[in-house]
Amino acid sequence: MSELLSTDNVYKCVVITPAGRKRYIEILYPYLKAQRSDFDHWQLWLNTTNAEDIAYMRSLERENDWIRCIKAEWPINGNASIGYFFKHTVQPDTIYIRLDDDIVYLTPDFISALYNQRIKYREPLFIYPNIINNAILSDLHYKNNLISYVVAPGYNCLDNIGWKDGKFAETLHNVFLDSIKTHSVDKWKSSFITHTPVNYARVSINSIAWYGTDMANIFKAIAPGDEEQNISVEIPKRLKTNNLIVNYPVCAHFAFFTQRPHLEGRTTILEQYKTLSELV
Repeated sequence: MSELLSTDNVYKCVVITPAGRKRYIEILYPYLKAQRSDFDHWQLWLNTTNAEDIAYMRSLERENDWIRCIKAEWPINGNASIGYFFKHTVQPDTIYIRLDDDIVYLTPDFISALYNQRIKYREPLFIYPNIINNAILSDLHYKNNLISYVVAPGYNCLDNIGWKDGKFAETLHNVFLDSIKTHSVDKWKSSFITHTPVNYARVSINSIAWYGTDMANIFKAIAPGDEEQNISVEIPKRLKTNNLIVNYPVCAHFAFFTQRPHLEGRTTILEQYKTLSELV
């Protein structure tokens, strides 16, 4: 755990997750439990109609006073209904950190380190950590020779390799899992120090951090519509500001829906991450 930076205005830290799928959240949960002292509470946005998944999240809420389930007041419609939840992230004294439910690895100081990066870089609207299995970042890591593959990924959020190819994701995860097991995760910092998306390129929002004061001015522009496009492209462009990706902390995102059939049907990647989470 890294020490939180002292600032003139001390901000609370709140973690949020659009949720959720039990098979993924049960991997993320131990990481947040281990870093519990670094944030105020964890909001689970109940963006699902699956009764078993909802029951699991409600059980986590009952067992932990730092977990709060947020029920939708609107029809649930997959990714299209996530944007409406952002109205719950507008407190002026708070920094919010989003972790998608299929984030399957966090560096041990992830929350405090991303909080500190958010304090350090105040101007960007949203800050991204270093996300393993994010198409834009996969392009940067490939160019830094951290990944090898038969076809190079491209600098495109919906790239045919970095976003769509399940076998590429398997290769990437296997390399990263080896980094975890050999205590060499820091090498993934070497691809860049900070990176500003080129020409307002769309970047998947698997994890981002923002200020409640900023969100109060923009949350109504996130929904309806494509929340990721609005957050990563349209709103920054309209405000003439940029988002920023930092090289640390590091997290691993399991899969885009395009990669899931291969990763879940033909590999043990998820099981390996689950085993690691049980050791946290």
